Amino acid sequence: MTALTFGPTPHCASALNALLDGGMLRTLRNANGLEALILALCEQEADLVVCEVPASASEGLLVPARLQKEVNAGRLSHMPAVLWISDLPSCVLDAYASGLRAAGAVIDIVRSAAFIPASLSRISQWREPAKQDALTPRFSDEDLILALAGKDGIRVVLQPQVDLGTGKILGAEALTRWRHPKVGDVPPSEFVQAISRLSMDPMLFHFVTERVLDVQAVLAAQGVSLRISVNASVSTLSIPGVALSLEERTLRRGISPNLITVEITEDETIKEKTALEQGLKRLRAAGFGVSMDDFGTGASTLERLTRLPFSELKIDQSFVKRLQSDPASHAVVTAAMGLGRALGLAVVAEGVETEEQARQLHTLGCRIGQGFGLGRPMEVGAFIGKVLPATLDSCPPLWCEKVVA
Repeated sequence: MTALTFGPTPHCASALNALLDGGMLRTLRNANGLEALILALCEQEADLVVCEVPASASEGLLVPARLQKEVNAGRLSHMPAVLWISDLPSCVLDAYASGLRAAGAVIDIVRSAAFIPASLSRISQWREPAKQDALTPRFSDEDLILALAGKDGIRVVLQPQVDLGTGKILGAEALTRWRHPKVGDVPPSEFVQAISRLSMDPMLFHFVTERVLDVQAVLAAQGVSLRISVNASVSTLSIPGVALSLEERTLRRGISPNLITVEITEDETIKEKTALEQGLKRLRAAGFGVSMDDFGTGASTLERLTRLPFSELKIDQSFVKRLQSDPASHAVVTAAMGLGRALGLAVVAEGVETEEQARQLHTLGCRIGQGFGLGRPMEVGAFIGKVLPATLDSCPPLWCEKVVA
């Protein structure tokens, strides 16, 4: 990996030089000021820009946006990853970085130079898929439309939600995957964004809920009741008739609505507040759960909690990740648990990766967790096989196995 430091980096200079001597970095250069940084990158590309961001001098915060501007203008061929080393509160930096990350920037944040090696490993893992994607041809809108409408295109996988006290699977979240016949696996963030651009979110919601109802029917036939969550955009839930359609399809299958929870992402702007409120109230009146996803990462959290009829909130994984190391993140998780109790909401912690995180969350009063440390997303057939009683001789129906391995 080639690196370029931005501005004075007195605290991390020795750590970076040690990585250079040890071979983890191939080259290391320095630039003082934004213009010098861009000039240096034009002369020789770099994989990483390292910025110290003390509270007294925050010019390093400008680096990602400036790099993106130069890439868009064609003056830089690609955008390096950015590493911020800062003693500012992580929640403050993450809030600022979230918009830049959504635009494609790779940004990592550490509190001291001691964490640079771990950060370089993370950045290498994050950038590898992006490099691979750049080599593969882009899928067309027609490809996506056919995949969404066809039987063997986009598919649903299920990530378990687990009782943090007992380890028992209590439910799952339905996620989408797509393996293009020529391109291969397409990242969900990429094709979901394209679906939104094509205004096909309602079709995706219908597709996912149909697959989830299929799963619920199989489980119900074996006397198993598990709650499954499905994601929906604010714009989809604001459309008149969407909530009624889900209700009718659920009851037609003989499935109890309380086994389906609809998650809405918190960071999407609400344009039709009245229509959304009516749609969510219809869902709640019918017995469906309604969950606020990514709790704590948007600006309108409390306003939505008081106005909209949520039954659950999901603590964003960024706070769970830093639960043990960052007092502010610990405070957010604790506050979320208190809000859940005060408002009568279930609370689910996302991004649980370690046993220690699970234990600490359980100690704080969080019952339900979700994350790679508890269970990775599973193909439908594998999930059904895992949750059905072991004594049953029957197997999941064949449609559960009609997926791309």
